[in-house]
Amino acid sequence: MDSKQMFHEKIFAYYQLISNDRIPRKHISRLSSRISEYYFEQYKTSGRKYPKSEKRYSTFLLSDLDHPYTHEIVIKYFKDELKAKYAEYSKIILEMNESQLRLFEANREDFENMW
Repeated sequence: MDSKQMFHEKIFAYYQLISNDRIPRKHISRLSSRISEYYFEQYKTSGRKYPKSEKRYSTFLLSDLDHPYTHEIVIKYFKDELKAKYAEYSKIILEMNESQLRLFEANREDFENMW
């Protein structure tokens, strides 16, 4: 299985490319750390739980970043770090426009209010 560092490097490189220098490296690095920690644990657990899928969980796939929980991590990170400016950076990383980000947040809130 890839190391946690490999997960971080892949995620960092991907987000660095997307941001095109519009987001400071320190934020991309910290965000990549949070996301890589989450996915490293998920892959490790899934690899043990589904041994026939060991190959699938041996190396990080960037396609896994297109997941609502990843979007949650991104938005929470920028809200914690930037408060009111969170939307600006979240839209860049998530490749969303203003209405898409607002819709995602409204859907998340609706989902959470179901319980």
